[in-house]
Amino acid sequence: MRGSLLLGIDLGTSALKCGVWDARGHCHGRARIPYPTRITMETADQDAEDLWRVLGQGIREAVEVSAAPLVAALGVGGHAPSPVFVDASLQPIARVPTWMDTRRAVDQAFVLRALGRAPSSGSERLAVHLASMGRMLARTAPSPLTSARWAMHAGDYLAARLVGRPLATHESPDEIFAAAELSPSLRPELVLTAGEIAGSLSSAAAEALGLREGLPVIAGGVDAFLGVLGGGITQPGEASFNLGSSTIASIVTRPPTAGRFDLAGTPVMSDVLPFGASTLRWLGACLGRGDHVFDLVDEALADPEADFGREHDGFRSHEDVVAAVERALADGTDHAKITRRVIGGIERRHAEMLLERARPLGPVTRLTCIGGMASVGALHQRRADLCGVRVEVPREAAFGTALGGAMLAAVATGTRSSYPEAAAKMVSIASVYEPGS
Repeated sequence: MRGSLLLGIDLGTSALKCGVWDARGHCHGRARIPYPTRITMETADQDAEDLWRVLGQGIREAVEVSAAPLVAALGVGGHAPSPVFVDASLQPIARVPTWMDTRRAVDQAFVLRALGRAPSSGSERLAVHLASMGRMLARTAPSPLTSARWAMHAGDYLAARLVGRPLATHESPDEIFAAAELSPSLRPELVLTAGEIAGSLSSAAAEALGLREGLPVIAGGVDAFLGVLGGGITQPGEASFNLGSSTIASIVTRPPTAGRFDLAGTPVMSDVLPFGASTLRWLGACLGRGDHVFDLVDEALADPEADFGREHDGFRSHEDVVAAVERALADGTDHAKITRRVIGGIERRHAEMLLERARPLGPVTRLTCIGGMASVGALHQRRADLCGVRVEVPREAAFGTALGGAMLAAVATGTRSSYPEAAAKMVSIASVYEPGS
């Protein structure tokens, strides 16, 4: 292993993924560490201590002892909106409501009424979510929140713990916190752009993680941004699906279009689509299947001649899926056929939404797929046919978001000169699917 190594960390909704890559994109170690989410009818929250625990476990598994001195920098991001409320010592003081937690709905409506306008940017949308969740926690668990000093989304929380100071990768205007009846002092004073160096790895964090003190730590912010990089899309017209617990569609566009993210002056539009692996896990539970969601999907798609739900127009909401599954179960429909119909409707809906979003911007020139569900190869040809565009699957698809963190580190430290160069040198394509093939 010659030269500098770059460590990328993705705190996903259900697991932490991390890996070590060199500047040519060759992997020198990786790890995936799952952790639990407590899910009820409305609640979907996590233990904040788990977030720090899996970070340490993942890094020690991914980075061999002999390689640790060669790590030059690390980039970290995480799922959002999923705020972590911490005390003055950066220790969490409450459970973390994740983006799947629906308890905030009433509080979000309250905040938007008080604000008197819709959020004007992706950063403001994140701020509204954070403030709404803070108001929800103050309403439902007021005692722990009284000791809160700062509020940060999950990826920023990990970066803060690594460097020993609070930080944020998005602005939270005073008026949004005021609308939620929260103190603006909960916002960290240090606000960075995703991709900036947050500071140096503290001695305490270095000892806990088995790394060298003083390493540059790059704040990646939201995992969706890291997924854009790890998918290798940098040119206008290029798009990606980040296929995890949720599905995130991103399209690189041109100024003056306002994007959710910015790639060194190039805007990226990014949207969370209605369905993801969490939908299929729910389906598996309905069908009495406790095995991995991959097995459920592979079994349903094993027969290439079987009906794939081609007649389905595409589900509009989770309620549509629930109603369709309940009807099919009542009719005694074969479980494999139910699964195919659900997958067919989901894929059609996601393709429609991607193309609709891209229509004012120009044609989609290619679509890359990363994330855990990108491992289900049987669906990529379906996506190519539905979208009418070439689908590419990178070699590091399952760890694409973590690779995005390593690419951030490469650019922030000058190992790579730009995001396009990092994409060209560090992302390699393993499979290609052409429409109609």
